[in-house]
Amino acid sequence: MKKVIFLVIIVVLAVSFCIGLVGCSYGSKETQGIDNPNHGTMYFGSYPQTKVNDKNIISALGTFDQSTWTSYGYYIQGEVSECMYYIDKTYDGEKYRGVYIASYRPNECGWSSSKRNSYQPDNGYMATRTYWFKYEPIKWDVVKEEDGKAILVADRILDSQPFDYEDGESYNNYAESTIRRWLNDNFYNTAFSAAEKEVILTTKVDNSASSTEVSDNPYACEDTYDKIFLLSCVEAKTYYTSHQERIKMGSNYARSQGLKTGEEGTLGVIDSDWWLRSPNEWDDFHHQHKATHVLRVSHAGYVGDWDDLFIVQTYVGVVPVLVIEI
Repeated sequence: MKKVIFLVIIVVLAVSFCIGLVGCSYGSKETQGIDNPNHGTMYFGSYPQTKVNDKNIISALGTFDQSTWTSYGYYIQGEVSECMYYIDKTYDGEKYRGVYIASYRPNECGWSSSKRNSYQPDNGYMATRTYWFKYEPIKWDVVKEEDGKAILVADRILDSQPFDYEDGESYNNYAESTIRRWLNDNFYNTAFSAAEKEVILTTKVDNSASSTEVSDNPYACEDTYDKIFLLSCVEAKTYYTSHQERIKMGSNYARSQGLKTGEEGTLGVIDSDWWLRSPNEWDDFHHQHKATHVLRVSHAGYVGDWDDLFIVQTYVGVVPVLVIEI
């Protein structure tokens, strides 16, 4: 097994400079065929994460130019907006992403753009300004290994996106959600090279009612087949067996997108909520079923019926999950 892992790492590193598998600690007997709360870690792929503060690098990367930058196309009040733009550039052998905030991204897709409706200024990101973020290797928790496969869960919150921003009758249907499309298109194509994509497996994702921890959940949807996905309620409790293990900090880049940050958490970091793919089946406040809420992991690491969020909220973190061949 260790020889196979070593060969995979060498081949991928030779093909792609950004895979970043150095420091890989998976492959131990402790993780073989079990759900592993004391998981190992590894680096795989890359994504914009840390804010650039070096003035020389910022100057070299340049300023916003609408003719060459791309709009994120974020939804505001039901329409595609041009509130934010991005561009990827390479300087001195390193890759960077520029983010220009034309106007604030609201906390919910249906709200108007204003400073008071956004967490961006709370995070130090102001309108009509340009910010740069360095692409860095993504750190993953290796939560399970079995049959030559490893399940990887991002070690931190990498982005901030709504679960779904489109109108319809099945808002919290994961199979039809916009976040599922975003993960398997935007994130997948941004984070991984062609060589890295070769070892990412297509996974049958269990979206059954049992995966939501409610056997008769009326909003459970059909299973999906995905490269990238979110954890279910059951998986979040299985792979991370304590509240503390589920606490995740957001990257600088995620905060620039409007991630809500809490007060300093038990680990001495600023923690945030992150999405699960499981729909909530009950409204505790109005005692009625609802199709607009999805379960989350709270900033304090809790998961439960009370820990749900409205699907159009943009300030919730994204923690991608994938399965690789080892």
